[in-house]
Amino acid sequence: MEPVADSYLKALGSLRTSTSEDVEFYSSVTGKRIELSELGPEYWVSNLVSPVQFSDSIQSLCLGTGSKRRKRRGANSAVDVLLEIGPHSALSSPIKQNLQHEAHDIACNWVKNSSDIRKD
Repeated sequence: MEPVADSYLKALGSLRTSTSEDVEFYSSVTGKRIELSELGPEYWVSNLVSPVQFSDSIQSLCLGTGSKRRKRRGANSAVDVLLEIGPHSALSSPIKQNLQHEAHDIACNWVKNSSDIRKD
């Protein structure tokens, strides 16, 4: 991906980031939570050319490492549900393997079709 990195950076030149306080972003580049202000063009180039830190980022997300939010009382995890939306549950096994010891109270749900999502 290195050969296209400069072109990608130029294409992302006018990218603006959100400043929402309600969103926490866990990076597969760093493996930890980062501020939304860090998600500029340079970050996305790093995302393109760097190794994926999937295990670290999913554990940080689910265990709340660096989170500003509180865990539920008595919970091992910072999230209740992981939802993968797509044609296949490609991440289900890697996620379960990463979390099998630390965050066993997370419900992992995989939705194959939008019709599977309950609308209340």
